[in-house]
Amino acid sequence: MTQNISEPTTGEYEAINFDGLEHGDKAQCYPLRQHIIASERRNLPATLTIEQWCTTVNYFRGKCAYCQVRDFEVLEHFIPHRHGGGTTADNCVPACRICNGLKSSHLPSDIPRSSRYRQIRWSILRVQEYLTTCGSEATAAS
Repeated sequence: MTQNISEPTTGEYEAINFDGLEHGDKAQCYPLRQHIIASERRNLPATLTIEQWCTTVNYFRGKCAYCQVRDFEVLEHFIPHRHGGGTTADNCVPACRICNGLKSSHLPSDIPRSSRYRQIRWSILRVQEYLTTCGSEATAAS
């Protein structure tokens, strides 16, 4: 059974608009480029565009995809590089440093069961559903 995905609706959020950007024009371009280079060096897919990344950040309203409370600070690979996950629209989400550190290089199915990881475990299905629907659509559109 497929659930409907709705955008997070907490608080006011001004969407990022990166229409017509060249790489290097905005603060988000540099970190994205570093992730693309890291994926390419590992011979992993590296197809995430700035437009796709902005769509994902805007979907989560500039918040961490996991806790949905703190502002995002980093690009997080749902399937980590060490497990073959590339820098693609269907594998990257915004995360705060706390959630990014907790998830670390764990596969989603291998998140520890202790209470320290509760928020990450609860959010895995929501994030995975976004990536398999919206992220996949963004990949197909490019």
